[in-house]
Amino acid sequence: MHEDNFAPANPSIVRGTAVSSIDGVVILASQQPAELAWMLAMLSSFVTQRTQSFCSVATAATMLNALGVPAPVDPVYAPHAYYTQANILGECALGLTSHTGAPLSAGFIATHGATLDEWAAYLSCCAQPMAARHASEWSVDVFRTEVAAALSDSPPRAVGLNFHRSGLGQPGGGHMSPVAAYSAATDSMLLLDVSRYKE
Repeated sequence: MHEDNFAPANPSIVRGTAVSSIDGVVILASQQPAELAWMLAMLSSFVTQRTQSFCSVATAATMLNALGVPAPVDPVYAPHAYYTQANILGECALGLTSHTGAPLSAGFIATHGATLDEWAAYLSCCAQPMAARHASEWSVDVFRTEVAAALSDSPPRAVGLNFHRSGLGQPGGGHMSPVAAYSAATDSMLLLDVSRYKE
């Protein structure tokens, strides 16, 4: 994965919490009804990335299905329309290019991953409006405020977090996963890690 767009996360600023942990249960219990409904929509749409570099694609599928964005039909689920990791990069994405100048395709992402800007470009083919924000653009306080506002809006706005695992004391590099909830009381986010096979 291309890592020029990642700022290492500061564990004292961004604290991810596992759904299955005691802190995750506390966050679940602290949510208002609308926020809890959003979190349950995210959990029911949550998928594991199909390759180690498909975190952005799995994040996109999870978010788009939770939002109820009209989806194409994947032959696996025909005749039902549903976003999958196989159909996210549809016809709209065919003209997009990567940071290397190569076509932004499933094959490219399978070997290189996707930067935040590449993810925003192919996701904007499926959902509008779409905004990508880099950590350097916001203060920590603005970040917290924006995440809380996005998740409490009606309807909610989905948040995908692009981060560097080493900043959270985890092995690995650049990664992306959807945010299901934010707790001001614990100053933490409930991150649905699409690489569920990692410890």
